[in-house]
Amino acid sequence: MATRQEIRIAYEAKALESLTVATNCLTQRQFRAACNRSWYAIMQIITACMYQRTTETPLARTGAARINWPHMDCQKNLRTLINTCANNRLGNSLRAKYLPSIGMLLDYRNISDYRVPPDHDEITDNEASHAVRTARQIVDTVRSWL
Repeated sequence: MATRQEIRIAYEAKALESLTVATNCLTQRQFRAACNRSWYAIMQIITACMYQRTTETPLARTGAARINWPHMDCQKNLRTLINTCANNRLGNSLRAKYLPSIGMLLDYRNISDYRVPPDHDEITDNEASHAVRTARQIVDTVRSWL
């Protein structure tokens, strides 16, 4: 099994790659892919930081060890990192700015990956732009805590 530091390094690299791909997809007007990769950039950088700044580990699933947390833990883990890594004033600002966005970006990702028009709307340019911009801000903020 990899060490916590090796896992941290791997997930930071994954996050940076996902963010680059999200940006490229947005430029190419591939909005669904931009939302998907934005979400994964956030998940991956939070995973990296959880390994760097906490002693927590993900719960095993069906008896098998895992090295990442489920999607639904993303907001909780970001809150943990903000509480651990940011001072009170900055922490309040980050909680207000980023925690509501996590749920919205997960919705964008789920729409992008699982819903099909005409029953559901497509992801718009504005939504994809928001996803990439927010992912970049969260990745930059969380990387500063590594």
